[in-house]
Amino acid sequence: MHNIIILGGNSFLGKRLIADLSNLKINVVATTRSCISNINNDSDYIDWKTCDPVNKYQLASLVNNGDVVINLIYAGIPEDDLAIIRNIIDVSKKVQLKKFIHISTACLGEIQDTTIINEQSIYRPHSVYENKKMLLEKVLTSSHLSSKL
Repeated sequence: MHNIIILGGNSFLGKRLIADLSNLKINVVATTRSCISNINNDSDYIDWKTCDPVNKYQLASLVNNGDVVINLIYAGIPEDDLAIIRNIIDVSKKVQLKKFIHISTACLGEIQDTTIINEQSIYRPHSVYENKKMLLEKVLTSSHLSSKL
């Protein structure tokens, strides 16, 4: 059984993903930066943890126990978002994480000249949000994380 860690588990997508994984009886460690006592947890398959991913040591201690990490975090503060992505990259390399999944911005903005969206698609962000997300993705893709992730 894989140990799945969801960074940003209290987000819109995180809540739905956690519910689906719980229904499949898959064990998940879900993280939030806010107080976990306010989170409704009625599943035996979900273990909520407070984690500030800007703090590399907190992130490392959490990720060290996982096989798969799914990143759903977008703090909206450029310095924090960049620190989070860099911390994820550093920690993933250090602990030799088996699989890392980063939720992308493929459905935001404009995709040029294609009906199929993939890593080679030409993407034109329009909003400040889309441009910030694109910057984070470029940092991640240029990190040289192993393709085995």
